[in-house]
Amino acid sequence: MAYFYFNFQDIEQQDLSTIVRSMIRQLCGAELEIPMVVKALHRKCSDKNYTPTLEELISTLYSIIETLNKDVFIIVDALDEFPEFQGSLRRSELLKLLSQLVARNFKNLHMLMTSRDELDIREALGNLASQIISLQTSVVDPDIRALVSSRLSQGQLSRTSADVRAEIMEKVGNGAHGMSVNNLD
Repeated sequence: MAYFYFNFQDIEQQDLSTIVRSMIRQLCGAELEIPMVVKALHRKCSDKNYTPTLEELISTLYSIIETLNKDVFIIVDALDEFPEFQGSLRRSELLKLLSQLVARNFKNLHMLMTSRDELDIREALGNLASQIISLQTSVVDPDIRALVSSRLSQGQLSRTSADVRAEIMEKVGNGAHGMSVNNLD
């Protein structure tokens, strides 16, 4: 299983090579033996003081998924937290990578992605999803408010002024508007 959580404040993780490396590392970490394709790439990089290209990393990821004789689960959480524009990188490039992963139709690959409902994400992944579960409905709003209220009454937050707690409740508890869960299985 590989899990990747996006945090808009973590600039380092907003790089496609970093994302693919993380997936490779996590998928190989659960194996008793490192796959040959990873060993070969490591040798190439070690011998020549060479950094693999994104294409080489993606090819390695594909090979790992193909050669594992078990189900592979990739979870991408908070996809909407990846900025639409970050330097020269665009979220569209990440969505293209994820779409290509799904489009390869690996028999053993199961993907789950979570995101707020954003147009570019819906357009890029919507047709690939076997199931979309929208939590952006008024049904979950009371649960979100209850969670925020509970957190505000505990620990350090409980010691903040009533005005600050009320503002947090207004912005987070009433402004979260749920999220969307995409199951690309």
